[in-house]
Amino acid sequence: MKFSTVSKVRYMFCLLGVPCMMCLVYLHHVAGSTFQLKELLPIQNTQKEFWPSLGASIPPAIIDYSKFHNEQVQNPQQNTKYLVYTCTHQRSFCGGIGDRLSGIVSLFMLAVSTNRVLVIDWNTPFPLYESLNPNIIDWLTPLKTVILYEIANPEQTVFIEGVRRSINSTYWESVLQRDIGVVRIKSNKIDFSSQNFTHSAAWQAAAGMKAYQFGDGIPPLLCTWILRSLFTPNPTILQIAKDQLSLIGLDMGQPYIAIHTRFGHTANDTGSGQFVDPVRLKVDTIPDFSQCAVTMSEQFSHRGIHLQTSTFLAADSNEGKLAFNAYARDVKYFSAHAFHVDRSIMLETYDSAEGNLLNQLTWVEFLVLSKSECLVSSPSGFSRWAVAISRDPYSGSRCAQVGTQCKSINWSELLD
Repeated sequence: MKFSTVSKVRYMFCLLGVPCMMCLVYLHHVAGSTFQLKELLPIQNTQKEFWPSLGASIPPAIIDYSKFHNEQVQNPQQNTKYLVYTCTHQRSFCGGIGDRLSGIVSLFMLAVSTNRVLVIDWNTPFPLYESLNPNIIDWLTPLKTVILYEIANPEQTVFIEGVRRSINSTYWESVLQRDIGVVRIKSNKIDFSSQNFTHSAAWQAAAGMKAYQFGDGIPPLLCTWILRSLFTPNPTILQIAKDQLSLIGLDMGQPYIAIHTRFGHTANDTGSGQFVDPVRLKVDTIPDFSQCAVTMSEQFSHRGIHLQTSTFLAADSNEGKLAFNAYARDVKYFSAHAFHVDRSIMLETYDSAEGNLLNQLTWVEFLVLSKSECLVSSPSGFSRWAVAISRDPYSGSRCAQVGTQCKSINWSELLD
């Protein structure tokens, strides 16, 4: 398939409701009246899916791009153009897992709107493919082609970096309209709200569907479709997850509650202190998170759904993990040092072997959170994107609630 113009593809994606950069994934449900699911096409996937099956949920726009992408990967042409998400330098700042997934989702939409083959070059601190493999869109195979092309044609490569700031779409348009073979980006924010974009006929058509308001994030269900089209868990990391959970008394195959807490810097925890992050949550919020998990479990029990008695906890603070024991009935967690995919390696806190193991455990935590029956989440991209990738791809529903806001939740609305 060949898209005729950038504007036509942009129009197509505007009709899916693509306004800005960040995905508002804490919303637990996307109503059918908000997001239109017409003319959906089936996909073929012979693997047993880890998350709820995509089935026929993906809209034609993504199916069409996947066909275009795979054709270009299998038979690259002289005029094939690439857009490469880049996080490769050992001491470069790419952000955490949540930040990086945000950037990849933004680049996916940019690749669609500019007829470019999306490639992911993420090897810092360790390669992404060791944790997540390509699903229906193969973002890994063309990487070797891209690298060889760059060596042979250095003048045909542009690198744009803007991790700490939004990259305006007007600037992108000026770059991508040039005949550049490879455009690399290291950014977690692509600004899709330029004057030209927001006042276009496509924007007005999408706004008329009431799919979003100006300033909203990418619709949660669109985030799910993109992430699941791109990723499926690596079988090795899945086996590690099952083994590690078994060692602490949890079964990934049976329903359970999970908690994620992102404390940032805590004074008495050397593991977290190494990151020198701002405080995200205070330790005194632990009772709220613990009680939220207890209430969730009770609500499921009232509905005849029996969960495992243990609750899984993922946290970036060993101090926080230990403090949970005073409040939670039966909380299970990995006792490894706190680890962040960016900060720990940059500060050379761990040797390569230990860092690799901790990186694996971090991805295990991400998968375990995403697989939970219900998640008590934090103000952190790590749990936001664990929610996004595991939504029901038809309805957008997902049982998840921010731990500090649990007291005001309507449980019937969340669970029924």
